[in-house]
Amino acid sequence: MYGEFKQFLRDLARERQSPPDAVIVVVDANCQGYNERKKLMDGVIDLYPQFEQIVSYAIPDPHIERWMLADPQAFQAVFGRGCTVPAVKCAKGEYKRLLREEIRKSGIEAPLGGEEYAEDVVREMDLAQVEAREPSLGLFLRNLRALFNRWKTP
Repeated sequence: MYGEFKQFLRDLARERQSPPDAVIVVVDANCQGYNERKKLMDGVIDLYPQFEQIVSYAIPDPHIERWMLADPQAFQAVFGRGCTVPAVKCAKGEYKRLLREEIRKSGIEAPLGGEEYAEDVVREMDLAQVEAREPSLGLFLRNLRALFNRWKTP
């Protein structure tokens, strides 16, 4: 992800057009923790400081599949049954397996492992509730609000 982000910003810097209003970098913490993953990605931004104000991070800790299981009511609205919010674990592939298993229990097969339902789940989420329950998602939502608030300031 580091290399792709670096290449993206390099290409963006070479463009003769205006930069986008925002760049949201989504990368799992992969059990390294939010701060370690952010520090790694900030190293790229240090090379392109002109983009510092438009970059925001979504760093699920440890993995994004956990975010989809963070609101059992949203899960129920999409899949017809609630889900168990898993304990934080760092086993590789564990959250992918748990998400597929929870979806399968509802009688639905998810050929993409569940990511094809992410938009539906997020649409049903009580963001205030998950912000308090899921720290890395809460941090992303607060950072996103800060980005939007910068747009309001003249």
